[in-house]
Amino acid sequence: MSDEEKKEETNKLVDFIKKHITWIFIVVILFWIISFIVALRGDVNSRGTFGDAFGSVNALFSGLAFLGIIYAIILQQGELKLQRKDLELTRDVLSKQEEQLTKQAETIDKQRFENTFFQLISL
Repeated sequence: MSDEEKKEETNKLVDFIKKHITWIFIVVILFWIISFIVALRGDVNSRGTFGDAFGSVNALFSGLAFLGIIYAIILQQGELKLQRKDLELTRDVLSKQEEQLTKQAETIDKQRFENTFFQLISL
């Protein structure tokens, strides 16, 4: 599988997760708003009983938080892959630069020798 295919697959997965996180977030907010409205209409005893029903809403928030963590891990994994590729390219450039500097040092040594030699000849 090439890098382009992997990147495309990762982008599809991220888009899929974004879509579902958005819908889950909307549903959780709607449940929360509906439960708040219903809680305000009841008497004191029914409010206490209804307050116990917030456990399911809390479970939905926990699930949403878990999906957020998974989404963050997927994004971080993609960034780390890009960073590894960038470091690999940097290493290649540095090795080529080292070769060029070695050649440049050899050329400078040769020029220094020739300059000294021709100075001696002129004397």
